[in-house]
Amino acid sequence: MKQILSDLLIYPFDNNLIEALDTNADTLFINCLPVPSLNEGDVLNFYANDEKKWRNGSHKIISGLEDNFYDQIFCTLPKNKIEVRYFISLITKHLNKKGRIIISAANDLGGKNLPKWMNEFGFIGENFSKKKSRVFVGKLEKPDNNMIQECFEAGSMHELTLDGIEFLTQSGVFGWDKVDRGSKLLVETIDKSLSGVGADFGCGYGYLSHQILFKYKDIKKLYAIDVDSRAISCARKNLKHFDTEVSYHWADLTKPFPFKEKLHWIVMNPPFHEGKERKDNLGQAMIESAYQALGNTGVLYMVANRHLPYEKTLSMFSSVEKLKEEDGFKVYRAVK
Repeated sequence: MKQILSDLLIYPFDNNLIEALDTNADTLFINCLPVPSLNEGDVLNFYANDEKKWRNGSHKIISGLEDNFYDQIFCTLPKNKIEVRYFISLITKHLNKKGRIIISAANDLGGKNLPKWMNEFGFIGENFSKKKSRVFVGKLEKPDNNMIQECFEAGSMHELTLDGIEFLTQSGVFGWDKVDRGSKLLVETIDKSLSGVGADFGCGYGYLSHQILFKYKDIKKLYAIDVDSRAISCARKNLKHFDTEVSYHWADLTKPFPFKEKLHWIVMNPPFHEGKERKDNLGQAMIESAYQALGNTGVLYMVANRHLPYEKTLSMFSSVEKLKEEDGFKVYRAVK
């Protein structure tokens, strides 16, 4: 869906529905894929699996906006409303006075409300409909500064107390405002002590890693890996007080990861959605990556929703045992 929304960003311009794009303007891309015909600009991209798509052209991947301002900002909106409003507030803070915003959203992810949202923030512009999505092109005329700041703070990294523990987290990160039931069940179900070198595949803001490091004192090193850079930033802060060495990596675990050593164990609660679309192959690919990362007799502990078809992929391990099936989840121990 992100590719469709990214392509739609230039729909009004390609069809002469609005004033032409300025290809020489200072440009920023937020949460989108490369836009056809625009080969330069800064890119605020959170996902490791999208990074390689930006390598062509003269784009510059950045980790933060600092004091930068832009003449035009392109953005596709996700489904999380707090994250949506955060993105819009972020744009208002980094758009030049006469700058232009080009933003798209799918109708079934709130796109029908896009003109209303933009007007609430103080944007004036034009709205276009295509491929069950909306594109808004406009300028910031009457900013609601109180609303902008409120939405910015709500979507920025902040502290929440979850399961009696204070975590730093951020909207957009998987399960950012809760303790995932599957992850909690996984921690409770692990039936043997963890030690040596291991990894948390898809660490999120760090709940699972936190509980494991708290519980098992013989762990020498933990790899905390996630596809979302915001998750890594949160996990880095949430795990810093542990004495155990933690190595943080922003990576797409559907591809093999180049570990320095073979792992003794891996814990994993793999994703199975991209947007609203179910993708079983995400978890299946992560299981394959886990198998390659483990040494002989290495162990994978994994939790998954009961309906997900991972058994065939797990059969590559020498032994697989379902340790628990409860509350819509199943927990496996797979030994290489």
